[in-house]
Amino acid sequence: MKTASAIHPDFSYALEAPHLSWTKGSAEALLRQYAIGWVIAESGGRFSSAELVTARHVYLRFHGPDGSYSTPYTKRMLMRIAEKCRQRRATGHTVWAFFNNDVGAHAPRDAGRLQEMRH
Repeated sequence: MKTASAIHPDFSYALEAPHLSWTKGSAEALLRQYAIGWVIAESGGRFSSAELVTARHVYLRFHGPDGSYSTPYTKRMLMRIAEKCRQRRATGHTVWAFFNNDVGAHAPRDAGRLQEMRH
């Protein structure tokens, strides 16, 4: 059986599911079988999330440390995220990180700070 990426090699697929049942059993197996990345969404506990890697690409989404979309990440938090990104890249993963804590324009600042820490 071909993966979605084999059929459409210019695309990577990711799923952000609203319920953690997608991280267990047959749902997780299907994500792995079709090389669909699980979106690791960080929201300070506001939404369900799991650090699950199901494909060669890893998709990270940050809503703000308290999930309000209006708070910045501390340097310590970003350093922890940068270290996880380095570890995943070292094992052959492509990492995509998106910030959605846009109230107060924290997203572009946090993304820039994370990018500076990437090496």
